Amino acid sequence: MDYFVFTSADNGQDPQTVRAAQCQAWNACSQIACPKCRVMAGQYCRDRVAGKAIMARFHKPRQDAANAPSVLGPVGIYGLSWSRVKGQHAWREDEIPQL
Repeated sequence: MDYFVFTSADNGQDPQTVRAAQCQAWNACSQIACPKCRVMAGQYCRDRVAGKAIMARFHKPRQDAANAPSVLGPVGIYGLSWSRVKGQHAWREDEIPQL
C-alpha cells in the first residue's frame, strides 16, 4: 500500500474487525486480474489521465470478481475505499503487497 491509505466512515463497528475485513478484501482483489483495465493478478489497477497511465484503486469489477462485497458487507462497508497518499503516481508493474 505504498500509494493508498484505507479509509472508512465510523459505522460503529470494531476498528480492528473493519481493518481485518479490508485486508482480506485487499488480498482477494490482488490475487485476480482486473476485468476493466486488464492488468494481471498481483498488479495495481491503472487509469488514464491526460494520456498518462496512473496507479488506481481496485476497480469495482475487480472487487466484485474477488467477492470483496461479501467480505466487507458484514462490517458495513460496500466496497474498498482509500485515499491517495500524495498526488498521482505513474503506473508501473509494481507488485501489490499482501496485507
